[in-house]
Amino acid sequence: MKALNDWLQLFKTQLEPLYGEREAKAVAKFYLSESLGLISTDFILRSSEPFDLPSASAHLEQLKAGRPVQHVVGKASFFDLELRVTSKTLVPRPETEELVAAIARRWRGKEVRILDLGTGSGCIALALKAQLTQAEVWAWELDAGALEVARENGLTTGLDVHFEQHDMLGDDPWPPCEVVVSNPPYIPQKERANMDKNVTDYEPGLALFVPDDDPLLFYRVLAQKAQQHFVHGGELWVEIHEDFGEVTLELLRAHGANETVCYQDLQGKDRYIAALYGNQRGN
Repeated sequence: MKALNDWLQLFKTQLEPLYGEREAKAVAKFYLSESLGLISTDFILRSSEPFDLPSASAHLEQLKAGRPVQHVVGKASFFDLELRVTSKTLVPRPETEELVAAIARRWRGKEVRILDLGTGSGCIALALKAQLTQAEVWAWELDAGALEVARENGLTTGLDVHFEQHDMLGDDPWPPCEVVVSNPPYIPQKERANMDKNVTDYEPGLALFVPDDDPLLFYRVLAQKAQQHFVHGGELWVEIHEDFGEVTLELLRAHGANETVCYQDLQGKDRYIAALYGNQRGN
């Protein structure tokens, strides 16, 4: 057995060529925390304590090959929820937490019906249900494997979300709702070559990539459906590609949105848009 600090140094050193020093340390601490049931203060108070990690060697090789640490341990944190993730689902990202937080601030304490399109692990739908206890939430997913993960996360968190299998590009009508939210595929195929292999090799391309000649495919369908659905008012919230903020705004305005706002993430990049319809005015 090795002391906790020795495990930390081993993983950090081995992962630095792939991640760099700071991220390697963060990945190492996350892996050890989840594998050993530790909290952050344990890395100070228990640094010399020996721990047995039978799977450490195999897991370290997977991490060095670029497999996301969340997939290695089988779970990820999102808005204080511990969610199962697999190769069928995207790893929830902090930028998406910002989108959820904005919707939660707007609707806290109110009754609202929400539809999450392309739910993946269920992270957006479940986090919104946790934040907005009065909300009724539906979540659609095309991939059967991802839907199974989302439903499992609903059971383990005890949050009541209606998970259903639908194609968000299909003809199925949206359920009655005031808010539709989506983090759809938006990365052009040509960008794949410049992306980290821990994304391209291990996360589902179905949830990431769009044709180079039609990068707004999903937003166009969402805009058309929102125009039809929100005749009496409603809101469409979408995460976006940082390079397509203005053209996405123009698309939504052309399809009936009477107020649109593009929000930047903590790095100052265009990250998500709120499009308001009918009598839904911004706060």
